Formats: sequence, structure tokens, C-alpha cells
Amino acid sequence: MPRRIVAVSLAVCFLGMATSGLMMFFVEQSSLAIHIRPVHKLIGLVMIVAASAHLRLNFRGLANHLKTRSMAIYGGVLVAALLLLYGFVIIKGSIN
Repeated sequence: MPRRIVAVSLAVCFLGMATSGLMMFFVEQSSLAIHIRPVHKLIGLVMIVAASAHLRLNFRGLANHLKTRSMAIYGGVLVAALLLLYGFVIIKGSIN
């Protein structure tokens, strides 16, 4: 039962994060962004809890995936890309 709850929670949170993020990205209305941002943040917090539970429940499977060299490299590349994006955001924020 907990796996089902976590899976459904994660799927709904992903849908909410994706749609609210796309709305903030594509709709050029500042009033919409101001109103949708708190919803996006709240769904993000719930998604963190659901993703953490999902990782805890499926850690053995994830570890098995990472044992293969290609998946370990792929995961490393994604982590490096994420860190680079964070770096750009930090640098851009310190310039302004």
C-alpha cells in the first residue's frame, strides 16, 4: 500500500510541477507568475517528500541500475549538468 500511495503522489506532484513550471515559463504575464509561484513551491515540497519515499522504497533497484558502467556514467553526466546549471544561476545572481 505505501508504494501505491508514494507512486500516485509522485505522479500527481510531477504533473503539478510540470504544468505550473510551463505556465511560468511560457506565459509572459507577471501577475500569473506571482500567483502560481507559491503553488509551484508547495507542490515542489510535497514532491521532495514523495521522491524521497520513492527512493527509499526502491533503493535496491536503483543501486542495481548504477552498477552498470553506462548507467553510472549517465548518472554522473546528469549530476554534472545539474551542478553546472546551479553554478550559472549563482554566478548570474551575484552579477545582478
